Amino acid sequence: MNPKNIFLIDGASGCGKSDFVEYVNSMKEKVGFLIKFTTREIRDYEKDNLCNLDLFFCNKQEFEKYNFEYQYEYEKQFYGFSKHELDLLIEKCDNIFIIIRNIPLMRRIKREYNNQNVISVYIHSDLLKIEERLKMQQFNDKQIAFRLSRIETTYKDYVLNSAFFDEVIVNNSNIDYYHLLIDNLIKKYAKNENGIV
Repeated sequence: MNPKNIFLIDGASGCGKSDFVEYVNSMKEKVGFLIKFTTREIRDYEKDNLCNLDLFFCNKQEFEKYNFEYQYEYEKQFYGFSKHELDLLIEKCDNIFIIIRNIPLMRRIKREYNNQNVISVYIHSDLLKIEERLKMQQFNDKQIAFRLSRIETTYKDYVLNSAFFDEVIVNNSNIDYYHLLIDNLIKKYAKNENGIV
């Protein structure tokens, strides 16, 4: 079996990860988005059925029962998924996407799936653009201020680990350009009939 592309996606809150999920899920190609479990609460704007998410919500007890092989903590909440679910997606899809806000876990997946083509991707967006998106998602001023303060920490983490990332997508324009960048990312790692990138 030819290696599949596993795209590990990181980026600050408001950089466009939800738009990424929505766009990839609309594709006709053999593309899969891995759904994670999380202990964090669902946000008001996420309750809209039109909002595509990469998350199942559960409490801490439920989360611990699953005993996920792959899990991490972010902002005092837990996120996780099973190796089995990832392996199923690899069987069915040519391109698999996973949002992971934890570089050590991303490194581990790169090691453990070295028989696949694992690509680490960072999505970057300027603060003003992120603030615009957070307002559109109906965060209040206090929530926006908190999230913007977290972005500096996230970006510093990226800078310290920038050599780890294979690709950087700069999401500072309109949605059509953002979609084009995602299309080009997938095309870059597309395989020909012989399975060669």
